Amino acid sequence: MPTPTEARLQALATELKRAGIVYRELTPMADTGLAHDHVWVHRSGGDDWVARLPKQSQMNLPPEENLAYQTACYQRASQGGHTPKIYDALPAQRRIAPGWIAG
Repeated sequence: MPTPTEARLQALATELKRAGIVYRELTPMADTGLAHDHVWVHRSGGDDWVARLPKQSQMNLPPEENLAYQTACYQRASQGGHTPKIYDALPAQRRIAPGWIAG
C-alpha cells in the first residue's frame, strides 16, 4: 500500500499526463507546513516547475473556491516577483484535493 505522499505523487502524475504536461521526474520537497505540499516537476524541456498541492483551506472554503482563491493570490503576487509565475491550475479532484497550482 502506498504512503500518503506516494499516493499524492501518483495522482499528480496521472493528472499531469491527462493534461498533456510532459516531465521527467516528480520530487517531493520537505513537508514543513499545514496548508500545502510542494513537489518539483522536473521537465524535459524548459524550466522546472513547483507544484503546490493544497492540503486544506485555511479559510474553510470548498475545494473549487479554495483553488480559485489561491490561483488569484498567486497571479497577483507574481506580478511583484514574490512568487513564481503561475503556469496552470488543475481542477480539484479527490485524489489530489483540493487541486494544485504549478509555477
